[in-house]
Amino acid sequence: MSRWSALSHRQQGLLLTGGGAIIMAPDALLIKVTDLPDAEILMWRGFLSALGFC
Repeated sequence: MSRWSALSHRQQGLLLTGGGAIIMAPDALLIKVTDLPDAEILMWRGFLSALGFC
């Protein structure tokens, strides 16, 4: 039995949510560092978010 399946559904959900927040948090810093127009930032964020849902 793997460690993942040993966790309850609540624990699995908390780990996935926390992991997603940790991955997305540096995104704000990268947006400030890059000097892209707002429309291009929105396009990339939307594209990468959609890619993550696939």
